[in-house]
Amino acid sequence: MLTVASVVGALLVGLPLALVAHRYPVTRPVILSVGAVLYTIPALALMAVLSLRTRTERDPLGEAFRLLRDRLERAGVMTAEHLGPRELYARSKRTLVPNDAKRARKLLSRIERMRYSRTSEGVARADIRALRRAIHEFRPRHREHMSAT
Repeated sequence: MLTVASVVGALLVGLPLALVAHRYPVTRPVILSVGAVLYTIPALALMAVLSLRTRTERDPLGEAFRLLRDRLERAGVMTAEHLGPRELYARSKRTLVPNDAKRARKLLSRIERMRYSRTSEGVARADIRALRRAIHEFRPRHREHMSAT
């Protein structure tokens, strides 16, 4: 509906101006200049608005790493934003049950290979989805909880 109104409005303004410009050739430069300015100002404003729009780039592998880090933290592993996969494994090894520490090492190694290997640019979405599923299934347990049972 808005498009139809814009087209009708442009015709109501444009046709009479076209007739004036055709009948009086002296007015052509003035009509064309004013029309160009009237056309350019909204176009520039639209470009400015579109360029101000924030674009977020998704990092599915980073999200998977954060998910695993959160799971480890809930299990009692001391984590921080700046820690990489190797340091998280070292902390997991001290804190988690041996089988869970081994599984954490496998998951962290997968993340490290996907992120830092030479072929990391070509990581398939299916591989990242499989990694996320494995992280969702991972339920790490703290060593103290095992000794209490």
